[in-house]
Amino acid sequence: MNKSIIITLSIILLTFSLYSQSGVYSDYVLTRASSNFNGVDYNYKVLVVYGDAGVVLLSTDRGNNWEQINLNDSLNIVDMTNIDDDFYGISDSRYLIWSKDIGKNWSLIDLGMELKFHKIFYYNDKLYIISNEKILSYSRNLTKIKEYNYSIDVNYYDAELAGSKIIYVSGYGKLGFLNLDNEQEGVIDLTQYDLCSKCPIPYNLTSNQQDLLFFTVGYELFRFDLTINKIQYLCQPPKLRDAPFATDGSDIFQIYKKTDSVFKIDSLFFGKADKATNEFKDIKLPGNDRYIDNLLIKNLKFISKDTVIAVGSGKLIYMSYNGGINWELKSLLSVVVNSISYRTGKFSYLFLKDNQ
Repeated sequence: MNKSIIITLSIILLTFSLYSQSGVYSDYVLTRASSNFNGVDYNYKVLVVYGDAGVVLLSTDRGNNWEQINLNDSLNIVDMTNIDDDFYGISDSRYLIWSKDIGKNWSLIDLGMELKFHKIFYYNDKLYIISNEKILSYSRNLTKIKEYNYSIDVNYYDAELAGSKIIYVSGYGKLGFLNLDNEQEGVIDLTQYDLCSKCPIPYNLTSNQQDLLFFTVGYELFRFDLTINKIQYLCQPPKLRDAPFATDGSDIFQIYKKTDSVFKIDSLFFGKADKATNEFKDIKLPGNDRYIDNLLIKNLKFISKDTVIAVGSGKLIYMSYNGGINWELKSLLSVVVNSISYRTGKFSYLFLKDNQ
């Protein structure tokens, strides 16, 4: 029985190989049909969405049309930043990707280390990569400048750039920081701000990259103004996990879902923390984003005061052009016409798609 299966599979593979060599599939290209998106970057010329399996999407018209770039299938791109027309992204380990032409072409750089990467920042013409053991500094031409050792007391990695400081989670009720201007290091103890007596781990770090840092402690959301060294309670957000935050520069917003208990379908919600009333206010109106199955949003970002983008699993892309009141689904569908698909144990679904 096993022998006959092997013979049958060999005939199928040989037939496919012969057809390929004969030119039957010469007009087809291999394109990944689905991927999980992890984040967004923008430089006023191009909108870049990135994610697992080396998939990068580009839009030069604020999300109306998209071009897909397929990089190495083993890359899971977790964060990205830009300097002028140069884009820099990090995989979850070892590799950095670099584009000098606003995302059209990419170079894969092996940093030569078995490190796990979490965030990448740009400050004062230098790149800073947050790994699980070190903060690595590079020039914009990727010449290594310096390594900074840092230690944390928990198995959770999160960091943000706020002004000249990289601020990261360092332990229960503690935030560590590295001042990039003078290389001063220190710890921000949240108990000294009367937030809590036995503080849990801070989560959901979000920054306007200037003077404000937002984070959650327990079930509460806080606003840290670094210019006056003051932490203000904002509200209890609707959700703490799988519901990303983003700031428009001054206020903090959150996107989240609610699942119908009977039909197991999801609806999208979006709102902001009102610092005057200490309440979370939903501002999104009902729309065509209702009744989505298995909605999982992983990143939220303002690219202007009015334009907001949310991305997530299954090539999920939502955009709002009026500050989050109405949303449009921009996802590339995984349905391919006139195609041949197959599945392997290593990869997810792949498609041979007609160029025309």
